[in-house]
Amino acid sequence: MSTGVANKKAIDSLKALAEPIRLEIIESLSSGEKCVCDLMQETGLAQSKISFHLKVLKDAGVITDRQSGRWVYYQLDIRTLTVSYTHLRAHETVLDIVCRLLLEKK
Repeated sequence: MSTGVANKKAIDSLKALAEPIRLEIIESLSSGEKCVCDLMQETGLAQSKISFHLKVLKDAGVITDRQSGRWVYYQLDIRTLTVSYTHLRAHETVLDIVCRLLLEKK
């Protein structure tokens, strides 16, 4: 995977994660594969709301799904999350420097 493609994937997944409901879904999926009904029970959210956020997460590559009969099960895509984490860590130093410079100007 080229650096540009990896960066775009990381940015897309970080954008998808920048929403409290999606973070709640990610937290729920961190314990393993789940269907929408499991997520509804764990989060207390409506099916339509969960489905919308699952689509955003899937489109960003943060989760994957598999169909088993009439049920669809969702799980975290660890590869994408690892790329996002690596991207974030690589830019952490730059962000620290920028913040320090901005604080020094005050």
